[in-house]
Amino acid sequence: MILFAVCIVLVVVLLVLWNYALARDYQKIKELAAQAAAQAGGGVFHGSVIVIGSLLLVCLVVLMSVLGAQLFSQIRFSQRLSYSMAAFSHELNSPLASIKMFAQTLAKPIKDEERKLFCGMILADVERLGQQINNVLHAAQLDSLQGFPISLQRVDLRAFLEDYIEAKQIALDRLAGDNRLILESGPHMIAAIDRAALTAVLDNLVGNSIKYARPGGARVTLRVGASDKKVVLEVQDDGLGIPEGDLERVFDRFGRVEGGAHGSKQGTGLGLWIVETLIEAHGGRVRATSPGVGQGTTVFVEFPIRGAPEFPEVDTPSSSSANVTPLSDGQEVQ
Repeated sequence: MILFAVCIVLVVVLLVLWNYALARDYQKIKELAAQAAAQAGGGVFHGSVIVIGSLLLVCLVVLMSVLGAQLFSQIRFSQRLSYSMAAFSHELNSPLASIKMFAQTLAKPIKDEERKLFCGMILADVERLGQQINNVLHAAQLDSLQGFPISLQRVDLRAFLEDYIEAKQIALDRLAGDNRLILESGPHMIAAIDRAALTAVLDNLVGNSIKYARPGGARVTLRVGASDKKVVLEVQDDGLGIPEGDLERVFDRFGRVEGGAHGSKQGTGLGLWIVETLIEAHGGRVRATSPGVGQGTTVFVEFPIRGAPEFPEVDTPSSSSANVTPLSDGQEVQ
């Protein structure tokens, strides 16, 4: 990309120098053209020919530059797609091989403690496999003309997170290491969200925190607050962190942090792209910050408070009266 930009700059500089030379020697060129026209049997030289020719050449160079940039972008996209497909194949084969091995072990006479351990490992691999399949399905939905179906409902975000953490922690306890999800104390904010979409967002954010955790496990802290008529959800971990130059790129489709400890981690590069796309479908935005490599990452997810009077802050300290009950499609929290 840098080499391509340098070539474009050189072409532009050469065009400027060429037009400068034409302008400086315009009178001489005009006299030579008049002599040539007279020798050819008449005719009139128009200076506009030089101007029009120069403009056409500039337009041609600009057009070629745009086409070259698009071609380069498509080549990069194809390379990243090929890498992601290879990574996705590995992400599927790895848990499948693990499940097969543990299943073969369970077919033999073993102790109850070992049986329980292997069953937990199988369930963990099944969840990992399901997450990868869900990401591909979500990506296909987002690529389709219909897109991911977003059905906004009034949901107590804090109560939703409490339910999510309770269920997710059970799954994390089956994984190696001490992985903890923590919800800090804060207000009960009512937001207009799609429950399935937010679950997919949290699964990807928490999954990244676990994948890029330090040895021993991850500590993932969730916070809920408000800022400028927006509900803000923070997901903070103490993992490997993200280099400053990659903070924007990680939300690109197939975008990944290369090199260092990150390079040894497999992944499709779809997770954070799905997160950003789903949040933007809510009318919100997402951004990531990191003090640096090895210092963790914080992802800020913002939802607009649609019609603030309709979605007031709930200041009931107890979550028992604010729990979000299972809803059918189109049903709202009462």
